[in-house]
Amino acid sequence: MASLEDLAAGFNGRVGVFAKDLSTGATLALDPDGVYPTASCIKVFILMELVRRVAAGDLTLEQRLPVRADQQVGGSGVLKELSAGIELPLRDLAMLMTVLSDNTATNMLIDLLGLEAINGSIAGLGLTATRLHRRIEFADIGRDIGRFAESTPREFGVALEKIARGTWVSPAACDTILDMMGRQQYVDLLPRYLTFTPYARAKAEGRTDVLRIANKTGFAGGVRCDTAILLWPHTTVVAVAFANEAADRSLAPEAEPARLLGRGRAGHRRPFRDLTGPPHGPAPSAAYFSTTRAARVPTAGERISTVSPTLRNRAGSTWPSPSRGLLSCAVPAAVPPLTMSPG
Repeated sequence: MASLEDLAAGFNGRVGVFAKDLSTGATLALDPDGVYPTASCIKVFILMELVRRVAAGDLTLEQRLPVRADQQVGGSGVLKELSAGIELPLRDLAMLMTVLSDNTATNMLIDLLGLEAINGSIAGLGLTATRLHRRIEFADIGRDIGRFAESTPREFGVALEKIARGTWVSPAACDTILDMMGRQQYVDLLPRYLTFTPYARAKAEGRTDVLRIANKTGFAGGVRCDTAILLWPHTTVVAVAFANEAADRSLAPEAEPARLLGRGRAGHRRPFRDLTGPPHGPAPSAAYFSTTRAARVPTAGERISTVSPTLRNRAGSTWPSPSRGLLSCAVPAAVPPLTMSPG
């Protein structure tokens, strides 16, 4: 089995990885404390600050914002193609920022929440190397995407773990974030070669080998990043992978750093395989895998179950610690490359 070091050996740039099995506490890491550009992965922290403010009662996901022409910016997303002046609820802006990495929606939320408030929320998590430096203005960012945002694999993993465990703000707030990240449209980095079908939520009943992924990707020339919560029936794993300084600066799906992140979990090359083991006990109920509806933060005193059925198997649940590999469900011997664009 190839190690993380083996997988990264042929890469001509930098790569950092941090992964943790929340059932066993086992970790895998490669340069986990190195500071890397996050590209659009930093949008997870913007989403977290928005949900925190909604939970505090300062905002609601239903309130609407108009799209200003000065907020429309190129790169990923669809709002740049629509007419200025249209109004969207904060829920839709957050969803666009998360699942399509919409840069215009991102600027709108940064302007609403405030750069200092977002970074203050990051600091409140105890993260010292993670920072959103500016809104998305490509003239200021230039060719150095690190001028937009930076983090370390381990620090980002800390934030993902809090979301996965439901210990950040409230379980309902974490469910809101998981629901949005679980609708991600860009799944060609860490999930690239996994037997993962993002369009089959309703078909999970009775399955014991179904993988769900809640992730946020980021890309730029020579840079690919993915920050993921992998929700297995028997355990939950957080995984962060940052690659930058690649000689291949193309934005193609088959660009070298994109394939590198996918190879970290592909076929016989399974560096995360030993993190987990086989499930024990009965299969999860159909309710465990129920499709989440539009996520929202509950009002005071409202039961979480009325807001969003959980996607996660929280650490500390009744599932015993397993002993089979994380990628032990069937992985085809040869997997054709995905044709979708990186996110």
